[in-house]
Amino acid sequence: MSYVDRIPKEQLSEYTVVEDWKKYYDEQIKKYGPELKYEIGKNPFENLIVKSTVLIIGEYHHSFDFFNCFFLKIVQINKATLNKGIRIGGCFFDMSLEFRECIVADNSFTHINCSVKDYLSLIGGQFGYLNFDIEEVSFFTVNSGQFDVFSIRCKALIETVTIMSSRIVGRVNFYGLNINELFISGYSQSFIEISEVNVNNLFVNNFRNTKEFKLSNIMPLGDSTRFRINNSYLGKAEFYNVDFRSFDNVIVESSHLVDCAFVGVKLFAKLQMSPLATDEVSDPKDYELLTKEGNHKLRETYRQLKYALGKQGDTINEQKFHTLEMLAHYKSLDWTTDFWTKLIIKLSYITSNFGQSMWWPIRALLVGHYWMYMLAIGAQAVQLNNYKVGWFNDYIYNFLYLINPLHKTEDLPKDWTIIIDIFMRIWSSYMIYNIIRASRRFIK
Repeated sequence: MSYVDRIPKEQLSEYTVVEDWKKYYDEQIKKYGPELKYEIGKNPFENLIVKSTVLIIGEYHHSFDFFNCFFLKIVQINKATLNKGIRIGGCFFDMSLEFRECIVADNSFTHINCSVKDYLSLIGGQFGYLNFDIEEVSFFTVNSGQFDVFSIRCKALIETVTIMSSRIVGRVNFYGLNINELFISGYSQSFIEISEVNVNNLFVNNFRNTKEFKLSNIMPLGDSTRFRINNSYLGKAEFYNVDFRSFDNVIVESSHLVDCAFVGVKLFAKLQMSPLATDEVSDPKDYELLTKEGNHKLRETYRQLKYALGKQGDTINEQKFHTLEMLAHYKSLDWTTDFWTKLIIKLSYITSNFGQSMWWPIRALLVGHYWMYMLAIGAQAVQLNNYKVGWFNDYIYNFLYLINPLHKTEDLPKDWTIIIDIFMRIWSSYMIYNIIRASRRFIK
């Protein structure tokens, strides 16, 4: 369905039908002169229905002011020097609108208000202030360009937005958009801000930020949402009020994050590994290797996030990511080659949650000491009178007495059960240390 079909029949007579754009344009130049000094109310680029391809190329000394026009074919502004600028207001494009290597008058304000069914692309060019206020568009691409400020807003859902930042110079602002897929890549030397955006899938891939990159108030748009950062250097990127937890999948791998700033961010509790082609992996050993490699990458990501949060003074989240880092490291190790490292990590987790919990070491102290105490009773290292009235009091007294790592040895049997006593002392000392460490976890 064409946009033209939206025009009421009684208003069609108000529009000029252009079968051949070049011929129509030459007629206007002949009529009004090369500077198009038309009378007020007789704008030659208003209320048009253009049926042919529109190609604007070369140097122009007049302004292009398109208002309330309908374009049925591709419109391309290609290597054009627009000394008096261009404005597009309330226009409709059945196919695509492309800006390629355009040069617009210095410090000019270029405002584009339109609806585009297919592609809206910006490839190269020099602009002052360039503002896109879009009613609807399916695909939007910024490949390169030099701006003072470039901004875009759109009321409707955009299927795909692609930002290739390698040749973008200036300030780029994406605000108030609803996007299905947003792709960001390239070597950025500009200020890029993406704010108040709802997105289903956000991909930052092979991106290097050397200047400023800001994401604020990013929220998922619907179901099956994904946020992925891959093979990227984010530099001093800033994240404000980004709710990572609301995304179904968050994947961050092989990326530099230690200099990023996180403000008001709901950080992910757990990252996902990159999707594995499990259907193509027939050997369980190959699948296990892929999983270990994925956990190794996760461990590196958690480490960088821990360090970045530590630099900001966010001690609470720093310690949470330390736990996640250690768990990912544990999963990346093999019992046959890294037995002792894996065992130490496991014991540190189950006894103290890596120093994050006070209850876990108390629990480990009581449970571990109970089993060693029962072993001591079985070996008669501790004597109890089980048949007298005070046997339970004796039991509790001896249990608590031996839980003290500084208890005396004079009252113990002089035999091999001293080994059990040694393990009791070591276990109690280790758990008491974990309790103290957890109580001081927020003190630096």
